[in-house]
Amino acid sequence: MRYLNRIQTLAEDRYLRARVSLSTEGTGAALRTLAGRLGANGVVSFTVHRNAKRPVVVPFLEGEITLAPGAPVMAWKTKAALLPAFAFLTEDGAFGITIEALIEVPDDPEGGAAVEPAVRAYAARLEPHLLSYPGQWSGWLHL
Repeated sequence: MRYLNRIQTLAEDRYLRARVSLSTEGTGAALRTLAGRLGANGVVSFTVHRNAKRPVVVPFLEGEITLAPGAPVMAWKTKAALLPAFAFLTEDGAFGITIEALIEVPDDPEGGAAVEPAVRAYAARLEPHLLSYPGQWSGWLHL
């Protein structure tokens, strides 16, 4: 990750105001930064992955997928809109992105009941994109 991740992030960084990374040692400062940006009506993008203290297992394709609930948790805590975005490379070599309709994260005092349905909704929206561009998804080994 130290070397190859930098190649990928160099391209991404041209389009970002800032990058906030969550470290394995602690996430408190990073999460406070993100919550502050969302509270100021800023835009925050999360990369979906499976690593989390409390991952969520939801139906996916003909089986299940394990996903970190970070984005839905942050949307629930800050009352921010949760819009799933899917980037892909088209057959003619152009980059495309689809930003889909809002995923509802209900106002729930406990939070848990709001997060799992949002993760489930994201996984359902991921399926058609994955099936359209299966070679561009790196999560096959985790199914």
